Amino acid sequence: MQRDQLIARSIIILRAFVPLFAFRELRRVLGEENLYELFSHRKQA
Repeated sequence: MQRDQLIARSIIILRAFVPLFAFRELRRVLGEENLYELFSHRKQA
């Protein structure tokens, strides 16, 4: 495997896993209900 391909694949994997672990950690800290409310709360006009 060429060096450029390895770097590209690493970046793709990193960009996929960072949000996964971030949301997993937010769910652990805030609780599942609070996390859902945080992202599904609708603004009132």
